[in-house]
Amino acid sequence: MGGIDNYTSLCIHSNDTDGSQTFVASSQYEHSITPSGAVHHEVDQAKFGASSIYFDGDNDYLTINNHSAFDFGSGDFTLDAWIRVSSIPAVGRIFARGNLQSMNGCWGWGFGTTWGGGTKFNLAVFSGGSIYDYLSSAVTISLNEWHHVA
Repeated sequence: MGGIDNYTSLCIHSNDTDGSQTFVASSQYEHSITPSGAVHHEVDQAKFGASSIYFDGDNDYLTINNHSAFDFGSGDFTLDAWIRVSSIPAVGRIFARGNLQSMNGCWGWGFGTTWGGGTKFNLAVFSGGSIYDYLSSAVTISLNEWHHVA
């Protein structure tokens, strides 16, 4: 598990064959990953290794089992990913926890035309059916370029 330490709660590498829908979590925890939609490994736009994880924007996502490792509390934590987008969707979630439809006790990090105006990265925390806190990045997303977001 190169680069994985005891502080890492979840790391999903993409180094698989083209079209594979098998996803493996690297960390000290045993997380199961379930793909939904057409999400798969794609060799055409690999950033590290042989492939990257491809989401076509039509209700594709990965579900990870709920775990106390994701209870961040009030301490320091980091979420990070490398992303590359070819178009700006209405809602492009990078990470989310909980049911964002209920807008209660959940959070989401993403971008989109209906989520923060389009080309900025946004973090929203929801409580009691509305937005509790909202942060927007100064960084603008460029199409067809890799972005390291953290």
